[in-house]
Formats: sequence, structure tokens, C-alpha cells
Amino acid sequence: CLLLNGHAFHTLGSFKAREGNLFSRIITAWASALKLTFEDTLRLVHFPDRPTVMFGTSDNAYITKLAGLIYRVSYFAKYDTKNINKKVRSFGSSRYR
Repeated sequence: CLLLNGHAFHTLGSFKAREGNLFSRIITAWASALKLTFEDTLRLVHFPDRPTVMFGTSDNAYITKLAGLIYRVSYFAKYDTKNINKKVRSFGSSRYR
């Protein structure tokens, strides 16, 4: 989840572009961190349907949009597949029981 200033970054841009927009900057950053090529990184980065949410405190629907955003990112804090009682990090993939 990335939280950005909506005045500076309004959309992700074209998913076909290799440079010049937010989409390509995100892919390039991951590629650099993972020491992979842009093309190899494309399959590793997931953008959900409706990938952006824009709102501000002056927005009439601020509370509703904020609650929706919190619900969307709450997936990262899912309880079932996290080792919360061990002194280890739970990075990796989800496992179904």
C-alpha cells in the first residue's frame, strides 16, 4: 500500500509504459530492490482492480472513503496466516488450512 500526495500523483498512468508515470516508477523501484529486470518484475507486482483511492479531509465522503481504504488494506493484517506468537517475521505467501 502506497500513500501519496494526490496533487503530485493523480493516477498510475498507462500499464504499457516503461517510464514517465507512477506505474513504471513502482515497477522500477521493485526491480532495483530485487535486482531484476523491469520485465521480470512485472509479473511479481500486483495492482488490484480500482488500484487508487483519492480523497482529502475536505471531501464530503472523507469518513466513508477512509473506512473503505482501511478495509481494503486490512488484508495485510489477516490473522489466520500470521505467526503472531513466535519471534519470527511472517513474510512469504499465504497458506490455506
